[in-house]
Amino acid sequence: MLPKPHILTLKTIKHITSNVLHMGFARADAQAFTFIPGQFITLHFIHEHKPVRRSYSVATIPGQTDLIEIAVSYVPEGLASEYLFHLNLEDQVEATGPFGRLILTPEQPKRYLLIATGTGVTPYRAMLPELLDRLA
Repeated sequence: MLPKPHILTLKTIKHITSNVLHMGFARADAQAFTFIPGQFITLHFIHEHKPVRRSYSVATIPGQTDLIEIAVSYVPEGLASEYLFHLNLEDQVEATGPFGRLILTPEQPKRYLLIATGTGVTPYRAMLPELLDRLA
């Protein structure tokens, strides 16, 4: 059973490329969104009367904004990308989370190797300030 969803309101949309969006959401209840860099949220929507869930890594850099930021790649005929690419500012979506264990642990290795393609770099964006502190 999934936790009770939060209602998120779309506050910002930025086209990174012609097929990648950077989206910023605020919790509709005005509560703070707490997460550990590297975690993800799951968005919930209905398609043809059936529930659909898709997960997106949180791109928010801690301390820079109160928004829940994600990156979305457009996939032709993809249910989630079609849905998200047609949202307008102030539209609302349901989400659960944060979830996930792709996080920086207290142990500090001698080096980090971060590999990703496309929007797969999103969780690393949220980790950058901590990584810079650790490598300084």
